[in-house]
Amino acid sequence: MKQTHKLVVASIAVLMFLVTAAYGQGDTLSGKYEGTAKSAGSPDAQIALELKNENGKISGHATHGPATLEISEGTVADGKLTIKFAGAAKDGVLTLKVEGDKLTGEWVDGSHKMTVELKKAAVAVAAATPVNLSGQWDAVADAQGQPGRAASDQRREDAPCPCARRWSKRTGRRIAS
Repeated sequence: MKQTHKLVVASIAVLMFLVTAAYGQGDTLSGKYEGTAKSAGSPDAQIALELKNENGKISGHATHGPATLEISEGTVADGKLTIKFAGAAKDGVLTLKVEGDKLTGEWVDGSHKMTVELKKAAVAVAAATPVNLSGQWDAVADAQGQPGRAASDQRREDAPCPCARRWSKRTGRRIAS
């Protein structure tokens, strides 16, 4: 009986892991892409495309300099992303092939065509700010309804000898031992 219980628990744990892993792998399209749009006789244009994929429905916007175009319609099918924009660019269609973190294809607006090459931008991770917890700390502890006092004596990392110096957090000065 105990062995069966362990097997059931282990099976459920493995199943939950597989479902979580599959769910996390589902949306690789969402994110910010940066790159160029090239047209014959014109200089390359720097563009950015921010996409959000919600169950195959694409939303977001494209930017070129100060101009921003909202996506009015976007779909993904067979590794091909098709986007239509609102506003001034409503007559054009952006068709891109999805290849990992790259999107390549064409922007077509009537007789005007541009080749588009985009790459997923790296996600910036903010560096953690170090926290200095050195110094002497006072605290109040509650032990089964009986109040008590607690103290912690933390050493400064930049003290010449960790066993020789204690510093006051409040004044920033050395406390005599």
